[in-house]
Amino acid sequence: MDLQEVRSQRASSNSRSAQAAVAPRYQRIKVDIALSPVDQEIHRKLVPARPIEAHYHTPPEEIALGPACWLWDYLRRSKASGFFLPLSGGLDSCSVATIVYSMCRLVAAKAAEGDMKVIQDARRIAGEPEGSEYTPVDAKEFCGYATT
Repeated sequence: MDLQEVRSQRASSNSRSAQAAVAPRYQRIKVDIALSPVDQEIHRKLVPARPIEAHYHTPPEEIALGPACWLWDYLRRSKASGFFLPLSGGLDSCSVATIVYSMCRLVAAKAAEGDMKVIQDARRIAGEPEGSEYTPVDAKEFCGYATT
C-alpha cells in the first residue's frame, strides 16, 4: 500500500463540493417585508427578552421532582386511572409511595394555580364524569381519591 497514492487520491476529490454540485437549487422568493423598522432608528439596547436566571435544584429536590414528573407524564400518556401500589413495609415500597405522594403534591399545586390542563388530566385520572367541577385541593386527597 502506497500511502502517498492514497493521500493524493483522497485530495483529488472534495466530497462536499461534489454533493453541492448535484443538489437541486431552491427557488428564492423576494418578499417586500422588513424584519426591523426601516423608517425608525434601531435601538441598540433593545433585547428580545429579559434573561432568565437559571435555577439549579438541590439533589434532594431532583430526587423528589424527577421521578414524580415522570410518573405524572406516564399516567397521562398511558390514559391509566392511577397506580396500584402494594405495600410490603420495606424500603422500596416506602420509596415508591413517597414518589407517588410527591407527584400528587405537584398536581395539587398546579391545580391550585389554575392550570386547566393539569385539572382536566386529574379529573380524567380520578374517573370524574365529563363536566365535573372536581379539582384536586391537596396531595393527600388526590392520592386517595380512587379508593374513596
